[in-house]
Amino acid sequence: RNKKRLRGLYEQIIQCSGEEVDAFSASETTKDFMAGLRINIIADQVSQPDKRDGCPMDIVFSQDVIARHAGIEWYSEDARPVELLKLFPSRWSRRRPASKDDMKSVVYLCCPVQSREVWTYLTAMATVLKGDWDENEASRLLPARQLDFQKQEMTSIFEETHNLGNWVINYDELLDRRQVENQNARVIRYKQSATQGRNTIISSKANLEFLENMLVRRLKALALDLDEAAYQRLAGEFCDDANRISGDIVLRAAKRGRNASELIGVVLSRFLIRHELRDNDYFGWYFLDDYAEWLGLREGRIADILAMSPSQTQDGKLRLDIVVSEAKYISASDLSRKKEESQKQLRDTLNRIADALFGQPERLDKPL
Repeated sequence: RNKKRLRGLYEQIIQCSGEEVDAFSASETTKDFMAGLRINIIADQVSQPDKRDGCPMDIVFSQDVIARHAGIEWYSEDARPVELLKLFPSRWSRRRPASKDDMKSVVYLCCPVQSREVWTYLTAMATVLKGDWDENEASRLLPARQLDFQKQEMTSIFEETHNLGNWVINYDELLDRRQVENQNARVIRYKQSATQGRNTIISSKANLEFLENMLVRRLKALALDLDEAAYQRLAGEFCDDANRISGDIVLRAAKRGRNASELIGVVLSRFLIRHELRDNDYFGWYFLDDYAEWLGLREGRIADILAMSPSQTQDGKLRLDIVVSEAKYISASDLSRKKEESQKQLRDTLNRIADALFGQPERLDKPL
């Protein structure tokens, strides 16, 4: 977005390419895919695309475009020390919890749980940099990187990148899907890093007219006795509900018509789970194919949904309801075969989750 810097970079590329052909493209000698890749710098602001023509590009890839706008802030945190032998920093998330509509994204620069020695060191740093030591040992300042999405600059970045391409891929350490959704962009895929590294977020503002038309045809086959406008609204709600679980469901359905039936099955399964746990107000929805690698399983060989709902009992105890679901949206002729397949996927998933949580799972060998 800095025109002077972009033009300077372009001049360097031109100068180097004249002196050494392979300076910026080592694959020139192999003539593979990267040999056909060239650099185009667009220094001017991207204009609003015409809905009839669509965006000028298909894909926009942004690496740390959002994260590099972060600033350093200090947050007051619980400073109760933990013994060094009992401290495992990898068990604690460095992302600071935030409410649903919070426009800030905060990631701690160190583990929020520390030993007495480390808290002393951090307090000394805060005293020098912030001058804010009040001798309160119960709460101390912790350094963090913060993004503020209330700034106009952040909003314009989202607007320009989505005007430039139909699909925007952010490979970013700080950006979270919550911030993308707050910018009225649909999260198509969210690939969370297993460590504290960068996350991959694919988002789009392009319409899903083709997918919605496929859903309408399938819904009409159910003879629901609705008018055309109601079918269109219902198809849109199916897309929205599926996207709340995982954008990958919508991406699959948009890519292959056969997966539109999978989308319907997953959304209806979500509705049944909500009805079963209707007394609980808080839900976390996880499409297990997004985490198949974490569980050591392959996509398509794992159950569909993992739903987690935390609550508190009347006697003050904390409770976590976990529901695993596998749905098939099929014709009656495939019922017997798909039923056995679903049972195996569900059984294997439950065994793997129990193995990860408790070490020695109780094997589920009876029919579900």
